[in-house]
Amino acid sequence: MGVEVDGAAVRAMSEQAQRVAGQEVSNTLWGIAKLAEGVEVDGAAMRAVSEQARRVAGQMNPQAVSNTLYAIAKLAEKEVEGGTGGGAGGERAGAARGG
Repeated sequence: MGVEVDGAAVRAMSEQAQRVAGQEVSNTLWGIAKLAEGVEVDGAAMRAVSEQARRVAGQMNPQAVSNTLYAIAKLAEKEVEGGTGGGAGGERAGAARGG
């Protein structure tokens, strides 16, 4: 089983949505990817961060882009639901990059 990453993380990302910059989104995705190695990650948390990644992608420096792509790949390996679809069978983490 494991601990679900949800609640506070989703609320914090939603509340800070308009003030979150590319580096913070990248760091958050990377953190979620690392957590997903040992605990369950709630799809709503992933969707909240993925939506912000789309919004700030143009502001990211090369390192943030690299970290974001790494995180997306790791989450896709774990089949963590993400993206903006979120319905039954939802989109996979790769949706964060627009696909």
